[in-house]
Amino acid sequence: MRHLSSYASRQLSIIMRQAMPDQRARLTDLLNTVDDRIVERVIQILYAALHKMHMDTMIQALQNSAATSPQDTADTPTATTTITSIITTILALPGGWRRLA
Repeated sequence: MRHLSSYASRQLSIIMRQAMPDQRARLTDLLNTVDDRIVERVIQILYAALHKMHMDTMIQALQNSAATSPQDTADTPTATTTITSIITTILALPGGWRRLA
């Protein structure tokens, strides 16, 4: 059971509703490998960036966020890879990433 803020829970619900079954399964698997704080950060950065940043810039911001917070995970390179996989999967949702707004 995730312990996310109401905002993050709501946004994650939107993401999951828009995901195809295979994407939802992949996201669930990926999200289960990271701490709730990382999930919160991914959602916060994703939604803050929707109208401001290019996708590559957003992914870089997420990677930098993971790299600067090693207390969130014992293995920062793995966390960075996982975060990149999470965001790439989210961005591949039907209709594109801007439909999440």
